[in-house]
This record gives sequence, structure tokens and C-alpha cells, in this order.
Amino acid sequence: MLGVGVGGGGRPFGLRIRLEGTEKISYPAETLIYSAGSVFNLLSLLIPKMGDDFYRFSIGAAAFNLLPLVGSDGMGIILSAASCFLSPLSVTRLEGVLGRLTLFLLWLFSVAANVTGNGSLAFLLVTTYALVSELTKKRHF
Repeated sequence: MLGVGVGGGGRPFGLRIRLEGTEKISYPAETLIYSAGSVFNLLSLLIPKMGDDFYRFSIGAAAFNLLPLVGSDGMGIILSAASCFLSPLSVTRLEGVLGRLTLFLLWLFSVAANVTGNGSLAFLLVTTYALVSELTKKRHF
């Protein structure tokens, strides 16, 4: 609706969202685009008689979508809002630091869950892979 295209590519946690043509819109409009998925996940909770599994999935999808992982809607929201106040270089640095911190916290959560016997080995492996991949990636800024 705002004249912006969406591109993407595979990532360990799903689709990496990349908006194309954002130079035509304002940062608040870009923030609105990134928040649309989670907003609609939460609005779907208003649909009557969908069942507990549907509602749990909708809440989980909205929450996970808002995590500030590189390429996620959550990171897009933060970066488009930060772009109103920070230089492009500072926004790039913020993305790197926040993305790595979020991955580390997810990994720490998965380790703690596995130690207590409430975790998922698959989630631990995915978060370990994502964190190691991110930490060994060369940054150019």
C-alpha cells in the first residue's frame, strides 16, 4: 500500500525481511510495515472459537517476530525508529550489537532450559549454530 516491495532470503530462523524502495517513505511508515505481522497475529486472537493451539501459536508468533534478530520484523522496527535519531553508521552498529545480544540471550535461555530438563535439543542446536555463525561473521563497519 505504501509502494514498498519485500525481498528476502533464507535464514536459520526463517525469512530475512528486506524492504525495497523505503527511500520513498518515512521512518514511521517503515516501522508500521515491520509491525504489521505481529499486529495481525495479535488481532487474530479476537477470532472466536479457534482453539487454544491457534491462540498459543498466534501469541508465540507475534512475540518471536518482535525479537530483535537481524532480518526480523522486531529489528526492522527498532532500526527504522533509531534511524530518526542516529546516523546510518550508528544504526548499522546498533543492528550488529543488538542482534548478537539477542542471539546470545536466546542461546543462554536454551542452555538453561536444557539443564533444567525443560528444553529442546533442537532449539539448543539452532541457537548455537546461529550464534556461532553470527560471531564468526566478518563485519565491515
